[in-house]
Amino acid sequence: MNPLAVIVIPWLVWRWIAWVLTAVGHPPRRRPAPAWSLYLLAAAVVAYGILRNIPALALYLAP
Repeated sequence: MNPLAVIVIPWLVWRWIAWVLTAVGHPPRRRPAPAWSLYLLAAAVVAYGILRNIPALALYLAP
């Protein structure tokens, strides 16, 4: 019941598929992530860390 895992697990699966495709000779197209997406990811991780330490939300956000 970890909300951050819901985001991370699909990304890990996507990266594994990209790795497999690269290993068999079909490299994926490379394009840099937009800056806003990196800021959004950082804000989500910080917000998660703060919100899970609030006692009222600990039941929903605790690992």
